[in-house]
Amino acid sequence: MSIINNVFSLVEDNCEELNTLQNKIISVKGISEEEYAKSCFIAAIKGKHGKQKQLYADRIINAHIGYLDRFRLYVLFNDWIEDKVGFNENLCKAIGKYIRLLHSALIMPKTKDDLLPYYEKQLKKIEETNYTNFDIAIKKDL
Repeated sequence: MSIINNVFSLVEDNCEELNTLQNKIISVKGISEEEYAKSCFIAAIKGKHGKQKQLYADRIINAHIGYLDRFRLYVLFNDWIEDKVGFNENLCKAIGKYIRLLHSALIMPKTKDDLLPYYEKQLKKIEETNYTNFDIAIKKDL
């Protein structure tokens, strides 16, 4: 877990720096967050539904949630550890930190309106079983 916690700290620091930079650009340009999200400062990511704009912090946090959740389910499915409940709890708590980080990052409307509530709902379902359910995925496949 120490590697996961160290990576989270780096991502968290990076997101804080990105928020500072984005807020400066928004202020200097005199534009809204919505206008910024549509601007040339934001990468267009090619996906299943064509090119879509996605903020860097949004992309990084969502990717880490996906990596951790796939790893969690892979290990739980393959019965490689004795303390499945403890493992599930630790990984879910790590994913929960990333979910909370989404609240403080500048994110796209799709993440704010669709993915974030979904992640929170899925994590809550697992927590309500005291981490004994090993089949619930937190990450939503797009």
